[in-house]
Amino acid sequence: MYGLEMVNASGGKLKRGTIYVVLDRLETQGFISSEKEASDGSGLARRRYRIKGLGQRALQAFRTAQTAWADAALPMGV
Repeated sequence: MYGLEMVNASGGKLKRGTIYVVLDRLETQGFISSEKEASDGSGLARRRYRIKGLGQRALQAFRTAQTAWADAALPMGV
């Protein structure tokens, strides 16, 4: 996805002013990669971001922990 696509898909949870800072940090840490696309002459070149193997594993670990936490927060017998 492109950064702006992520902002739009988030329903207002992500902001244009912070998304690229976060994406840069995630790329530096090896969670994602990006590819710069050539400009069509109408504006700045865009970057397409892709999650890498390390990012996939981190996301899966987060989802597993989130589910375990949510399950633990439920009252017994529900």
